[in-house]
Amino acid sequence: MCNFMRSLRFRNTCRYGLIAMNSICFVAGLALIGAGIYLYVYKSELLTYVYSMPLARPACIIIITVGSAVLIPSFCGLAGAVRENHILLIIYTVIMALITFLSIIAAVMAIATRVPWNGFDFIRQKMRESLQKDYGYNLNTSDYNAFITAMWDLAQQNWYCCAAEDSSWGIYRQSQWYEVQPGEKENDRAMVPLSCCVKDQYGEYVNPQKCQTWQLGPPKLASGPSINEALFYDGCYVYGSKLLTRVTGGIIAMGIIFAVLVGLATIFALGLTCHILRMDKLPKSTSAPADVKMYTSAHPGNWNNSYA
Repeated sequence: MCNFMRSLRFRNTCRYGLIAMNSICFVAGLALIGAGIYLYVYKSELLTYVYSMPLARPACIIIITVGSAVLIPSFCGLAGAVRENHILLIIYTVIMALITFLSIIAAVMAIATRVPWNGFDFIRQKMRESLQKDYGYNLNTSDYNAFITAMWDLAQQNWYCCAAEDSSWGIYRQSQWYEVQPGEKENDRAMVPLSCCVKDQYGEYVNPQKCQTWQLGPPKLASGPSINEALFYDGCYVYGSKLLTRVTGGIIAMGIIFAVLVGLATIFALGLTCHILRMDKLPKSTSAPADVKMYTSAHPGNWNNSYA
């Protein structure tokens, strides 16, 4: 192994491999920051308040932190590889080990977030309770209810869904929201909110009256002789489960890819560091091979005059 590490080919392999890995890690860090910001801004509130997923925001923050932390050590790794500075390389190795640890935590949290959808029904129940007790009720006196209502409206309009499960419009007629709606029950009173209604390409509701009060089919009936084209049929729980599966799957895949990149970069950094330290310890009187003399003549600052 010592003879192999002494070779110039091994040194160059470690050096250029480290440069390549750090370039990829730099791009991956930018991708992680972008993905984390996107999820935090556009998805975290919906997952936290509509789907009762308290780990959504911390997971996004960890993704952003990991992505940001990647940029600095990537620069250290590039500088250490180009200048062959063992101090920068040692710092780089330690930092990347910590980042790997954070990446593993983020991946574990992503896996833990997926478990409830596969094994428990409490999220579905929480969504039902949120619609029955909090949605559209006491909006002027309860900031929480107003926020929950806004999140539900945003989810239903952006994800083209209504209520928790597919064709579950009846949950609204069991809610506090339905009790305060104007009109006669089961007749001209709105049975679903406007956010459950389909809009056209210009952002206008197709047929809000049919969407909310149609008597011959949905939303009053679970089924009817014809489809209510003005009403969303899909449930937000189903959409959310698919979205969460895609998001967490992407986080896990990125974590695995990043761990492989960091592992390779760490191996290259350790190999280059060990080689630099070993060559620096050689006495000046040591006879250098011909290819090393050729290299030192072209790069006199990299070998610290280890050879005479």
